[in-house]
Parts: sequence; C-alpha cells; structure tokens
Amino acid sequence: MSLFGRVLPNRKHVILCNDAELSIEDENVEVLDDVSKLKKYEISKEENFIIGGASIYRLLLPKASKLYITKINQEFDGDVYFPEIDENEWKIVETEKGIKDEKNPYDYEYVTYIRK
Repeated sequence: MSLFGRVLPNRKHVILCNDAELSIEDENVEVLDDVSKLKKYEISKEENFIIGGASIYRLLLPKASKLYITKINQEFDGDVYFPEIDENEWKIVETEKGIKDEKNPYDYEYVTYIRK
C-alpha cells in the first residue's frame, strides 16, 4: 500500500486515481479512475471524508456539505494550499482549540463548517 502507507482500520477507502491499472488487494479499498464514479458516495447518507491533495480538494469542494478543517496558527512556506473557504457559502458551527504540546508545537483549532 505504497500510496499513503497503510489502510486505516474499520474504514472504507476510496482512492481516486488517474491510473486505471492501479489495484489494491484489500476489501476496504476501492480504486476509482474517474470522478463521475463517486456519484454513489455523493448520494449516500453516510458521512464520507476526502483526503487531498490540493487538486482533489479543488475538484470536490463544490460537492461538499460539511468541512472539518484544522487551522494551524503559524505561517509556513509552501506552494500548495487548501482552496479558500468562501464565508458567504459556509457557516462555522463549531470551533475547538487544539492542545499545544511536544507533539503539536503550534497553536491550532478544529473548525467545522456547514454549507449555508
């Protein structure tokens, strides 16, 4: 499972990949080679989570109804970013301060948004 390390326990993994030949032998993993094949997850009553990269976030953000965002209160150098959240489209429904410690050296918070 070299794409992201390992399959997380007790979770369904759906990998959107442009490599139609990619195959992962695990009953909890489904590999899709086209975004249109995600339709069954869009209409599902289950909550589904998207794990990026940036291009996946840009592609699927318009379809999202809820966002769980971790905001780290620190500036970092980088060239790839999560898409900007339009405050006219989203409402903050919960904010929780993260615990700063030796494992997490920056101030951060968990912010939950729902689409207005």
